Parts: sequence; C-alpha cells; structure tokens
Amino acid sequence: MNLNIRKVFIIIIFAICIIAITISAFIQITNNSKKAENEENIVIDTTVLIENFNNIFENKVNYQNNQINVSKEKYDKELVYTIYSNQEVKENFYELNVNIPYVNIDNENVKKINTEISNLFYNKAINVLSETDKNIIYDVSYKAYVNDNILSLIIKATLKESNNPQREIIKTYNYNLSSNEELDINKILESRNVSKEYAQSKIYETINNASDNANKYNQLGYSKYLRDINDSMYKIENTKCYFLGENKAIYVIYPYGNSHYTSEMDLLVI
Repeated sequence: MNLNIRKVFIIIIFAICIIAITISAFIQITNNSKKAENEENIVIDTTVLIENFNNIFENKVNYQNNQINVSKEKYDKELVYTIYSNQEVKENFYELNVNIPYVNIDNENVKKINTEISNLFYNKAINVLSETDKNIIYDVSYKAYVNDNILSLIIKATLKESNNPQREIIKTYNYNLSSNEELDINKILESRNVSKEYAQSKIYETINNASDNANKYNQLGYSKYLRDINDSMYKIENTKCYFLGENKAIYVIYPYGNSHYTSEMDLLVI
C-alpha cells in the first residue's frame, strides 16, 4: 500500500514538473513572439516620419500625454520655452533667425543642460552679431516632446559662414522627469521594449545604404560625405544623438555637420 502511494506521489510530482516546464516554454514563446511583433511594428510608417523630420522644429513642446508634475523654475512658463529669440538681417554681414530653448526645471542636472545649450547656440548667435568680416547665415530651432515621464529635446542649427559649405548641427537631450537624470540610448530603447540587437541592425542597415549611395554619387562626380562603416560611432553604445518623438518613435541621428562642413546626416526611426 505504501509502495502504491509512493508511486502515485512520484507520478504527481513528475506531472507537475512537466506542466511547469510546458507553462514556462509557452510564456517564453509568447514573450519572444510579442517582442518580434513589436520590432516588426516599429518600422511601420517610419518613412513618413523621416520625410517630415525637417518640419518638426516649431519651437514648442508636444505633450504626448498628461505632463508629469515637475518643479519648474518659472511656473507660468512651458516645460521648455524660448529664452532668446532674434530675427535680424544686416546686409552683407549676417542673417540671423534663432530661437534658443530653455528647459524649465529647477534641478542641478537641468542647469548643466541649459548651460551647454547656451554655450553651443546662444554664444554663437551673439558672436554672429559682432562679426564684421564674414557673411554669415545662422538659424536655430527646436522641438520638445513629453512621452510619459521622458522629456526629449532636439535642437537644430544651420550655419553658413562665408564661402564654407553649409553645416547642419544637431544636439539632443533626453531627461527622465521622475528620476531627474539624463537618459542614454539604452534607456530610451528600454522605454519602448526595443532590443539593442534590433536597433543595431537597423543602424548598420541605414549606414550601409547611405555609404553605398554616397560612393555611387562620388563616382559620378558629385561631392557627397563618405561614411566609414567600420567607425565605432555607429555602435549603439557610442550613439550620441537620439530622441523619443511623436507616438514614442525613436529617432537615431548621425549629424556629420556637428564636426564637419556638411549638412548631410543619416537618420533612422525605430
């Protein structure tokens, strides 16, 4: 009798183990399926977002959902507002059309962001106004998005100095309104449940296509910016320019004008 009970007990334990393994496998398959499904859905309609990229810079905040409560420096101002605006033309000297953003959060980390924005964009505008021997065109505009607890700010500057080729300079900031910290690209990907491997594959695909096209144009006699597809800048961990845009679309940008005299860039939306 005891032997029979022991056999039944063993059979029950074995059955429970089989059920547990089956459930675990089902959950894993379901999660992988959802992940693959998410990654497939990410690329839908991204062509439209890429084509419309240059039209997003309206110098305002786009609240994708209810704004999280934050401690503002100025209660009556938006979360991001234009702190300096100047549209001025002095013939044969300069054309200025700048809107410099300010992140309206009372926090030491944000103060560092605002200082950097001032150093990069405001100081250049002031320098342009004092130039007497160059013909300069300088434009600055921005756009900010709030997605859940993430504030993303993207600033674009166009600079044409004398006979030098035009440059397009882009800087982005991504800030967690809950934890009061800047977010690296890994955190942005995590906010959308996008794997690093998937994002990396899309980056390499975009850069390879852009490199092939640039090489073809150069062979035809056109001057195009040549990419080094083996450059470590294209590794996901070294990517510096990205933001969370409309409907949580992740924009990844490689603006070559940040360090070269060119307005070319590579852009992908995930």
